[in-house]
Amino acid sequence: MQLRAPVARPVDVLIASTHEWTSRSLASILAPHGYVFYRAYNRAQTLRRIRSNPPDAIIVDEQLPDGDGYTLCRELNEENLVSPSTPVFLALPRSPTRRDRLAALQASAWVCLGDPLDAEELTAMLEVFVPAKLEADQARMRGGGVDVARSAALVTASHCHRAALHGPAFGRDRPA
Repeated sequence: MQLRAPVARPVDVLIASTHEWTSRSLASILAPHGYVFYRAYNRAQTLRRIRSNPPDAIIVDEQLPDGDGYTLCRELNEENLVSPSTPVFLALPRSPTRRDRLAALQASAWVCLGDPLDAEELTAMLEVFVPAKLEADQARMRGGGVDVARSAALVTASHCHRAALHGPAFGRDRPA
């Protein structure tokens, strides 16, 4: 298996959470891995930040003071505010159920994170998703167009969706 080349620039992660402790916890997890993070405390701030400087990944709380995370995820996708290759995580204050994971996927979130947050799993997902996002962005800029970039995003998203629906029993961890 070929290893991915390290990302050549800082990776921007937007954290949309009304809870200061959530933002600080995520920052303490991501900063040692070289991620640069930005905070937004409500839906309006999140949208302003995305419109001014689209991030490489987004983590959205299920509930924000001026709207819910599901609607925000749907809006990001439907209004093309982020590329289809931008990983969007929906964070819940509980362990997600199958129904939660399906609702997150239907809202265009790639992954449904639960509480307690598995820091190692989050950083592993970012290390897979973000390079794929950046490759799709480069393909789009090189003139490969939306189709090439969207194909790369769909392959990555497809893997995410299968993993989210089936959990750790999917793929190589599945019993024989």
